[in-house]
Amino acid sequence: MSREIIDQITAFHRKRNFAMEQRKRSHLALGAFVRLALGWRKDLPEADRKRIAAEAADYIESGLGPFADVIAASDQARLPYETIERDCLRQMEKLAIQLPAWPTFGESVRGFGAGSLAVIVAEAGDLSDYAT
Repeated sequence: MSREIIDQITAFHRKRNFAMEQRKRSHLALGAFVRLALGWRKDLPEADRKRIAAEAADYIESGLGPFADVIAASDQARLPYETIERDCLRQMEKLAIQLPAWPTFGESVRGFGAGSLAVIVAEAGDLSDYAT
């Protein structure tokens, strides 16, 4: 039974990682677009590049200004990936509490949640394969 649960956790983890990467790519592309639109170039002095990058970050954070439509569209495009991330983590948590490591270890550790156990299991595999 544990092997099946671990396989399910791993599958959700892969899907969650894909969604996280897609969300990050979209956000990075938005930042690059806004910086370039504001005149950022690699050959500018560092102080100017930093000023433009900060201005771009302010626009993106506020969602206001000349790029409001692009920022809003980018935010909307990322929403499905955020939903996938959240849903996968919830499923991983539900599965992780079914593992023997949860009641014997994870549940009693303050600040350690079922999601953390699920990620460890997804990355490391079956914890019973390890001697200690």
